[in-house]
Amino acid sequence: MSECKCSLQLLLAQDGVGPTVPDGIPGNLVDLAPKAVTMRSTVTLTRGQGFRSGILRPSIQDAHIKLRFSAPESVLSLPSQRWGIIAPSPQAKLTRGRSGADLVRWVEKLVAHRAKEQGCPVRAPYFVDPNMSAEAAAHFYQTVLMSDPDTRSIPRYLLILGDLDEVSLELQQFLSAMDLCVGRLAFEHEQEYRNYVDKVVYWESQTVHSEAGNAWLWAVRDGSSATTLGASVLIEQIAARSLSADFRPESLPALRPPCEHPQSRESPSLDTFLRVMRTQQPTVLLSLSHGVGNSAAAWGGLASQRAHQGGMRFGKDEILYGERVASGPFLPGGFWFYFACFGAGTPMVSSYAHWLHAALAKTDSTDGETRALLQAVVMALPPGAKYDGRPFVAALPQSVLANPEGPLGVIGHVDLAWSYSFGRRGMDASARYHLNRFTRMIESLAHPARIGVAFRDFIRDMDAVNAELAGKYNAAALSPTTLREPLPQIDATKRSSEGTPLLDEQTELWMLHQDLGCYILLGDPAATLPIGRTKPGFVSPAAGTDPELLRREQFVLRYLANPAAEPQILLEAAVSHAELAKWADTYATAGRTALDALLRAPVSRGR
Repeated sequence: MSECKCSLQLLLAQDGVGPTVPDGIPGNLVDLAPKAVTMRSTVTLTRGQGFRSGILRPSIQDAHIKLRFSAPESVLSLPSQRWGIIAPSPQAKLTRGRSGADLVRWVEKLVAHRAKEQGCPVRAPYFVDPNMSAEAAAHFYQTVLMSDPDTRSIPRYLLILGDLDEVSLELQQFLSAMDLCVGRLAFEHEQEYRNYVDKVVYWESQTVHSEAGNAWLWAVRDGSSATTLGASVLIEQIAARSLSADFRPESLPALRPPCEHPQSRESPSLDTFLRVMRTQQPTVLLSLSHGVGNSAAAWGGLASQRAHQGGMRFGKDEILYGERVASGPFLPGGFWFYFACFGAGTPMVSSYAHWLHAALAKTDSTDGETRALLQAVVMALPPGAKYDGRPFVAALPQSVLANPEGPLGVIGHVDLAWSYSFGRRGMDASARYHLNRFTRMIESLAHPARIGVAFRDFIRDMDAVNAELAGKYNAAALSPTTLREPLPQIDATKRSSEGTPLLDEQTELWMLHQDLGCYILLGDPAATLPIGRTKPGFVSPAAGTDPELLRREQFVLRYLANPAAEPQILLEAAVSHAELAKWADTYATAGRTALDALLRAPVSRGR
């Protein structure tokens, strides 16, 4: 295999050890990714390998639904978009001793809430087989979901109930690619479902202060190549956009501009992170870190793997697991984009398994370093049904969503999370392309949109990627000389500004397709953040009042009313003690001056 200096970074770590591949793996290993296939064979492939256009035939109903969904003024309207539930078949034998009917009953309060919001009863749940393949998902989409003669009653917002072994990941991925807004609730116990429902209904029933929410960026800078690159190329660049001359404040009407929280730039600390997340204001958080992952054997069994896989790593002995955030304030009423390996869950089979196994098999035996890196990654891959390795939603997002004082939704990865999600240094066009995906999601939440729409905005490049890859696959199929060529290649003649070989166009598309296909939304896709709404009796400030002035005033008033709350205020305001004291002194001095002028003003006396 030819030498290649470019590397792919991986946000994966091992509990008690550290990053699985601290410096990444050689980029030229992508040469060994799957070979091109004809469109006729894609019907049997999963979303990680096949394409929407190869599975479905266009229909009048599809076109009608897309027109209904494309109107920007109605996309958030449940009366026009509708809401529905997907649950495992009541006849299915589930491992937890519950049924699909039980799951539906546990969210009945949310069903009533959505029925009131859309102005008509929620249609009967769609009960499905737990083990749907991508092909079965396509059949369900065409013959069940889209078969209703009244297309306006077909729900765009779909909430899946149950873990990945109760309603398949393939179904969620397929429907998400169909321009639908799909989310999932997966908990172990009835009370956790009811806790989440109560939380959503509570926040959506409140008319809250119109002040904008926070948008925080947090990279765990642990010194590894992956987090260093992610902090530089993703986190810092999103923050820089908010400070650039091209930034448009109107793009974030209900959120303050995204910023790196100052505490995130210090040495990684789990306790500091948890203190900051106790904010009293609804907050959108984009975090980047290693997620811990390993084989069930390395975890000491399947139960331990389910409890710990995908934990957020801050250091060798500092990992955030679900039990730490099962109660107490953690992004209350907010939203979390958790960027880490296995952050949202673990699939039955990794989308990257075929590639990594091929790379390991074909790596020269004399290249011991590369083989060791690949073996370390392969060891963490899901073993599949052969070892009773049921797919599962990660415990960490389960805990924060079941927490009554937690967020309303989480976006995360259900597989390995590579640096390709945010591009590379020196690749300006590529970096902007990837960066736009993240800023688009934040802007969507800031309008505010339903969280399912924000997720859809994040993965919407999937349609273009599918179409372009399908065209390249068809072109390969028409040429016998190229049919058996590896899909991804590295063109050694093309170099980045750093002098490293760049992946060619088809490789870029393949990596992007795999990456986008592994994100899922956890939470009700119709949920909305409690921002941009006004409570009864609240007098809106005069038009043109600087939102930043109003934000600082609130912090000052809290500080003056309760100086003991200063530590928490400093965390939320993201300022130093000296800066907060300066705000308070300035505010108090101006107030005294105004009061003095009022006292000295002549008093008009009536008869």
